[in-house]
Amino acid sequence: MSNPSPSISANQKIAVLYPNFGGGGAESVCLWMLEALKQKYDLTLFTFSDIDINKLNSMYATHLEKKEIKVRALFHKNLRGLMEFLRANSPQIRMLFFHLLIRFTKKYHHEYDLIFSAYNAMDLGRIGIQYVQRVLQLFLAKYVCGLSIESDSNNNFHIFVL
Repeated sequence: MSNPSPSISANQKIAVLYPNFGGGGAESVCLWMLEALKQKYDLTLFTFSDIDINKLNSMYATHLEKKEIKVRALFHKNLRGLMEFLRANSPQIRMLFFHLLIRFTKKYHHEYDLIFSAYNAMDLGRIGIQYVQRVLQLFLAKYVCGLSIESDSNNNFHIFVL
């Protein structure tokens, strides 16, 4: 008789890392992950700044409530406009913000039973779940369309037409 595999039980804490809710498909995936988990687990969302749950519910047809998800924001809500401007206009600042959010999340990872990134692969400071959005796109580009795909030292993928 084999031992049952360990699983997450009710009231265990899950941390979800997603940097910025600006509108798009990956945001939808993250919000629906939270929607699926909200009844059974204590959820914390690590992100750049506080989120407008009502606006996101309206955009993505979710039914999340503030009381169901704790938000740990890297930046105070009063800095959101400045942070968005800097992030949108400077690739270096954008990378710095991602780095700071990852470090911020890793600082608290020991408080959670499970941690996962809903925004591609990244170092979570421990074993966790990584949602990687572009795997199918890369596969199709290489094997169906015959494009050349290379990755750089930062694991950014570059697709070239042959």
